[in-house]
Amino acid sequence: MFDLDSDNGLQKEESADSELKSTIQGDRIMFHHLPAYKFDQKLKESVSNNIYSTYYKGLYYLQNQYAWITDILNKLSRNIRLVQESYVEGDNFNKKRCYDLNFWLYDEVYKNLQSSKQNSENMGNIIDKVQEVWKNIVYNQFYNEEYKCYPDKELLLNIGYLQEIKDLFDFFEDYNQMKKEIIANTYRACFKYVDYLKQRIPVYYAWRDSCKVDGYACKRYIDDYMKYRPSSVANDLSYFGVILTYYDFVYCTNVKTCNKVSFVIERHRIVYIYM
Repeated sequence: MFDLDSDNGLQKEESADSELKSTIQGDRIMFHHLPAYKFDQKLKESVSNNIYSTYYKGLYYLQNQYAWITDILNKLSRNIRLVQESYVEGDNFNKKRCYDLNFWLYDEVYKNLQSSKQNSENMGNIIDKVQEVWKNIVYNQFYNEEYKCYPDKELLLNIGYLQEIKDLFDFFEDYNQMKKEIIANTYRACFKYVDYLKQRIPVYYAWRDSCKVDGYACKRYIDDYMKYRPSSVANDLSYFGVILTYYDFVYCTNVKTCNKVSFVIERHRIVYIYM
């Protein structure tokens, strides 16, 4: 059974070659109204031109070798500007959006190598070359900006690990929006988010301890991970509302729903009610 205040994180950063079992199995549950999904969609939007094309002249050989890379380079230019222009002073997720861009690049190169059946051993070399261009664009185009999103050379070249950290950071970013909904209407929000939380809360407990370690990705990108503790919403909830929701779930007439909710109560204690 999960202990919401346990100090035992399960995962830690290893190496690029280490095996990593994904905490989330199967398709990830996504909600289109949550901020993490919205920003990811902006990174993936189509673009027909490259606004910083002059910086990519040294990558012609890659474009000749990999037909799909031109699209990535076009989007990268747009996305660099997007992240820079998304900076808001005091926003807790400025750095997280920079991680999103780093992850997007790794993920796009990885998926295209896989789908085209090309040698994935070249992934590191491709990433390195593209990151150099990214660095030059930021250095030259945004030299007067207070914040600069540079490529992260410290990230492990391990797509499984990068996806786990992405899942963790997305949970953090979506936390406040879900918290508002759960406090406003506990009953409705619990049914809405129960399956999502069954996926994401284990990610939090698997990787939480890495947020305490200097040099680890979570520590570098998230300033105060304790703000997003799943149990911290409890103090803002109406006791009466929680009890009503709990008993409505347990004694509902839909057997399939009751079984699903009972599992969450058993495994996560009533975490779906107050995150």
